[in-house]
Amino acid sequence: MIKKKLMNVGIIGLGVGAHHIKAFEKNKYTNITSICDFNKNTLKNFRKIYPNVKASLNSNDIFEDRSIELVSIASNDDYHFEHILQAIKYNKHIFVEKPICLNRIQLSKIVTLLNKKPNIKISSNMVLRVSPRFNLLKKMILKKSFKDIYYIESDYFWGRAHKLKGWRSKIDEYSIILGASIHLIDLTIWLLDKKPTHVLSVANRIGASSKMIKSETFSSINLFFDNGLIVKINAHGLCIHPHFHSLKLYSKNKSFIHQYDDSFIINENKANPIIDVNLPYPFKDNRHLIIDKFVDNVISEKNDLSLVTFKDICNSMAISFSAIQSVKLNKKVKIRYY
Repeated sequence: MIKKKLMNVGIIGLGVGAHHIKAFEKNKYTNITSICDFNKNTLKNFRKIYPNVKASLNSNDIFEDRSIELVSIASNDDYHFEHILQAIKYNKHIFVEKPICLNRIQLSKIVTLLNKKPNIKISSNMVLRVSPRFNLLKKMILKKSFKDIYYIESDYFWGRAHKLKGWRSKIDEYSIILGASIHLIDLTIWLLDKKPTHVLSVANRIGASSKMIKSETFSSINLFFDNGLIVKINAHGLCIHPHFHSLKLYSKNKSFIHQYDDSFIINENKANPIIDVNLPYPFKDNRHLIIDKFVDNVISEKNDLSLVTFKDICNSMAISFSAIQSVKLNKKVKIRYY
């Protein structure tokens, strides 16, 4: 049973949105009043679980409901832009799954509209930021434990090739970069608190079937920073590998290795060269923190308390769009930020 709380929330899309429901349900400042999904059977099942919550096949019912203050958007990727515009039109705060849109024109319009309505808060679900293992790495970087970081390599192992079919295959602009790489792009700029200046990307669709997404199913992105640091991000759509995000960071005094079934730090201390990293990953129990911090930000009306700010979203989207452009042009491009 969903209990009455302070801020009314409407949730659109009950796939990933089911996880949104659990997070908002636990938050002491929110009250879920409406849910929406375009699938009748899905909606019917959720009606049984939440009989006191309004349920609709039409997302406009949520946007036009003046009592709803925050909309959580977990619809298919090609609906995100349309739903964000509706939320802005009706002055509702927005929590949205990535990517928030599919091209630069859409992102520019969102930026323009939100600049006109600065009171509307928006955040996105970049879940790697709340993994204890990556938080340890973030703290080590802040403490300057790594001297002269010169290379980072990460891999997004999709491990679920069947998901490249279905609704994703029907979106002309669906990209493995927007669907997968963006998580590691966001993780990189969050860890380093720096933005790359240029990107060079290559991609292929070797092994892909005609029923899968129309674009490449593998991409390899090289990000270049102004101090010479290079970051490589691979996205494997067709891999035979459990769903996993690997990351290897190298500096002149330490290496941080996070790989499947094993994570550790190699340091220059010959007496104790290997330190196991036993903190959990991905630790899904922490994912509610992204929504909790966003809700805190909405009700505070002061400083931006979100774990993922709108600026963060725009930065990761800008890098992703530039990476897609690099694949199409087959050359290194300068990243255009917003």
